[in-house]
Amino acid sequence: MYDPYIQGHTDIQIIATRENLTRVYLDLLSMQVDSVWFNEEIVEGFTYNGQLLFIPLPYSVEKNTSFMVTVFYRGKPAIDPRWGGFYFKEGTAYNMGVGMGSTPPTFGRAWFPCVDNFTDRASYEYFIEVEDQLTAVCSGELLEVIDHPGPDRTFHWKLDEPVPTYLSSVAVSDYVALESVISGTEREIPVSIYVKPTDSLKAIKSFKSLPLIMEAFEHYFGPYSWPRIGYVSVPFSGGAMEHACNIALSASTITGDDKYRLLYAHELAHSWVGNQVTCATAEDMWLNEGWATYAEALFLEYAMGRKAFKDYVRGNHYRVLQQAHLRDEGYYPVYGIPEEITYGTTVYDKGADMVHTLRGFMGDGLFFRTLREYLRQYAFQSVTTREMERFFSEYSRTDLMPFFNAWIYTEGFPVFTIDSMHIIHEGSRYRTGIYVGQRLRGRKLFTLDNRIEVLFVDRYMNRIKRTVKFAGNKTYQEFKLPFSPVAAWLDPEEKISDAVTDQLIMIRDRGRYELPEENMVVEVLDMTDSLLLRPSLIWIEPEGTEMEGYIAGDRYWDVQWVSTGNCVMKGSFFIDQYFSFGETFFGQMKKSPGTESISLLYRKDAGEAWTSISFEKKAMGHSLVVMPRELKPGHYAVTVRQEKTGGIK
Repeated sequence: MYDPYIQGHTDIQIIATRENLTRVYLDLLSMQVDSVWFNEEIVEGFTYNGQLLFIPLPYSVEKNTSFMVTVFYRGKPAIDPRWGGFYFKEGTAYNMGVGMGSTPPTFGRAWFPCVDNFTDRASYEYFIEVEDQLTAVCSGELLEVIDHPGPDRTFHWKLDEPVPTYLSSVAVSDYVALESVISGTEREIPVSIYVKPTDSLKAIKSFKSLPLIMEAFEHYFGPYSWPRIGYVSVPFSGGAMEHACNIALSASTITGDDKYRLLYAHELAHSWVGNQVTCATAEDMWLNEGWATYAEALFLEYAMGRKAFKDYVRGNHYRVLQQAHLRDEGYYPVYGIPEEITYGTTVYDKGADMVHTLRGFMGDGLFFRTLREYLRQYAFQSVTTREMERFFSEYSRTDLMPFFNAWIYTEGFPVFTIDSMHIIHEGSRYRTGIYVGQRLRGRKLFTLDNRIEVLFVDRYMNRIKRTVKFAGNKTYQEFKLPFSPVAAWLDPEEKISDAVTDQLIMIRDRGRYELPEENMVVEVLDMTDSLLLRPSLIWIEPEGTEMEGYIAGDRYWDVQWVSTGNCVMKGSFFIDQYFSFGETFFGQMKKSPGTESISLLYRKDAGEAWTSISFEKKAMGHSLVVMPRELKPGHYAVTVRQEKTGGIK
């Protein structure tokens, strides 16, 4: 049986960073090392334990002196037990540059000797010898293809831009290249997409959005810094890897349509966030993956407008609140997470939430100016989160320490709500006071330096925005308004990723409106004019619902609207399996769906006591649907009866 392996040598140009260097250590996994050379002298006495190669130098090397170490080796490269490594599969040999189950997760050592971390950067030159019918694709530019007298040929690639080891790549198969050019902001940028011949037509259609993706990212991030845009198809089970100029994509994503365009966008975004500027440690991984995930939203904003952008951000935020603490087994800050969840939901999706909140805090103009300068000044360097915080603060002349302490370095989420509003008519103005509260989900520290927009709306739907600034758990602030408001709503543009999912919807027609991120459906049965609907799902236990023998869920609803005419609406609230009631509750409801085990509570606002109201309910898939007989503006909460043993009936 054929057992695939690689054989070759690596020349490593090293610069001594200290005086009298007498030894070199290199990372290399599970290979056989045949010989080691120092410049042109063979090294005696090197040792290798399958992970670390120790090389004694024949003489001490002075600081800042350059020398060459060459390692001849062979063997079958390593595969990470979770994700990543070097694979031989379906006629393709390729690497995926990280090992998600390894420490460190940088995984260049799986196929060449190196200093394998996020901070050691190098330029690369590749000479890959393969059989004539195969093509070798690497990071950088293809300089030449060297034909040999026998059945082999050598592909010569070069990457001048310095990258850490995990961004270096190779893929070998019977590829064809789809080549084109995209007009960038500063130059014409070559594009080469390597796929199997049978996928070439599908690939043309799958990548039709690539020019627009590139246009969006140069708009937001600045000029593209790499010699080409490159993708390569590999028979991987799922996911992708952002190797420099040679993004590895699972062949299953080449479907002949644009279904996976956000994946393509995510990986290309790493050309700025991750490849051009790289996280310094695994604990800083949100600087790579959180920002690239948010780049998906930025592409949608650029290509499809604000609604598509908001829908993406809201959907991502909903999944974070619903699942991140379950998938990662706890509430974590995006910085400094345990190594086992380096590539978890907190880093990717909550990371995107935090980028979005930073943008909202700074404002678009200042945020994007600072971001572009950050990417320019730190190009081809590795940075820590603290360094990023310091740069953003200094360049923007904004003290971002309170923001980073509250959102980046602290687990969980704040929850901001308006508890009540008071209005005094003074001449032509209306002195309007609001009480704003802050509660906590999955954390113990209140956020400081909060800046939250408030939208005031009158009965004619005139609107005006003001900003509340406060620290701690509550504040009372007054504003002089030109009209008497009937509603005051926090964060109308959804700029803050607190533990609330909500939106503003202008409704002009009767019909059914599904609100998945609010776990609601609203049906407008009759209306005489338009209405402005504000549904909110507040992801924290409702206060004041204590009843003997009952327990409330870990969230409740606030449904508000303003209408210039009359309207009649019905509503449905969905309780899914992620509510704190747990599987015991849902199992019991399927067996005995009697109304006596559940209560629906209502109050007009936080100043009123909860009262039990009549409702209907039904099971729907993994959800229980609760339907009040009448939908009125106000708060809604569900409680369920507990057994004395502590279980839920």
